[in-house]
Amino acid sequence: MDSKFNDGRLAVIIPCFNEEIAIGKVVREAKKFLPRANLYVFDNNSTDQTAARAREAGAHVIISPLQGKGCVVRHAFRIIDADYYMLIDGDDTYPLEEAAKILDPVINRNFGMAIGTRFDHPQDGSFRKFHVTGNRIFSLVVSILFHQKITDMLSGYRVLSRDLVDQLRIHSKGFEIETDLTLQAISKDFSIMEVPVSYRARPVGSHSK
Repeated sequence: MDSKFNDGRLAVIIPCFNEEIAIGKVVREAKKFLPRANLYVFDNNSTDQTAARAREAGAHVIISPLQGKGCVVRHAFRIIDADYYMLIDGDDTYPLEEAAKILDPVINRNFGMAIGTRFDHPQDGSFRKFHVTGNRIFSLVVSILFHQKITDMLSGYRVLSRDLVDQLRIHSKGFEIETDLTLQAISKDFSIMEVPVSYRARPVGSHSK
């Protein structure tokens, strides 16, 4: 792995595009609940104050110029050297206070990937119209085709082992990255555990991309 950073054991990677409203809180909560982790905000050509808010909160900010979440994740995995990788969105919808339970399967139980599933405890207004139905159908199809139970294919809250990251060959450029990661983990025979987590609505003034 081509590395520019010596990150220690856990890297928290936060892809961002125009998340100035929420990113400061996300970084502060990551520092609170994961005090030994290294926090990286990958700013994907934001036109607002995302990078400034992230720096003020204490994150390392890395400019990632190729547009699209898939491009950002590929960039992050190429340059960040860690034993475990947590992916989380910068919109304050995922609970960092529940980080320990999504880390546990990968760090302590030898799973290649853990996925934070959102359907057990969603806040009112957290899902866009038709998002739940489409996600469930897609997840069911993948479960049947690949004989691996998946209920939330599109969750952006994940932990991956170094062994899995080293074997990934990411080609997706946009929000299909979650599907790409899941299918590659299955095809490479890495075990996956889904972990139910809470899911919040976006803060007022924040908009889905």
